[in-house]
Amino acid sequence: MRSGMGWGRSGRRAALVGSRPPRRAAVAAALERAEQPGLDDRSMVSRRSRRSVRLVATRRYLVLFVAALAAVVVAPAPVRASGGGGWVPAPSGPVDVPAGLVCDFPMHTEPIVDDVRTRVLATYPDGSPKRQVFVGDLVVRVMNTATGAFVDVDASGSGLVVYQQGGTLTTNSTWYAVGPAGFGFREGGGDHSRGMWVFDGVYTVAFDANSYKTVTIYHGSERNVCDELREVSHPRLHGAS
Repeated sequence: MRSGMGWGRSGRRAALVGSRPPRRAAVAAALERAEQPGLDDRSMVSRRSRRSVRLVATRRYLVLFVAALAAVVVAPAPVRASGGGGWVPAPSGPVDVPAGLVCDFPMHTEPIVDDVRTRVLATYPDGSPKRQVFVGDLVVRVMNTATGAFVDVDASGSGLVVYQQGGTLTTNSTWYAVGPAGFGFREGGGDHSRGMWVFDGVYTVAFDANSYKTVTIYHGSERNVCDELREVSHPRLHGAS
């Protein structure tokens, strides 16, 4: 899945594969339903705190999202649904990051497998995206250019990005993700320490107007690739992980 640092993405995960997937039109409908007012549980405010209501709504959002992504991942050839755009490639390019910005050392990232596709599910009246989904295999080689050491990272997570009006991939938007994706954190740029973080499982990454990232992991793991490359003193290949 494309990410705040320029890579991360979605793909086939065994846990997402169902036996009889619906067509992509049904997938789009499921994702559309995920944001309907009925999911807010407003009728239960008197019995639960607002925090509990938000948690329930988020859980339902994620359940619908996971079900929809399961269908997307195993669905046949792309289908153009009525009222929405079709699937298009969303490749990630190489990125060079100077020492001290994300890792202590200079870093180079470049996809070695990139089958990422994206589709805009809904737009605002001005045509800007409101909801956009990303799926497809992505493996990124992350290199410490000071030593030549590198790690191949599986970033084949699936993501639904929900934009506030005027938002972008890294401002005023929230990523609902399943599977691995990478996000770069600068000093003071989020709720994680500086580094190239790879999250896996079921989680959200929320960007505010200043690109500050807040990560909520519902189930899964996290790792800082900078730590891994700092410990490797010579060129070495790690399998996609």
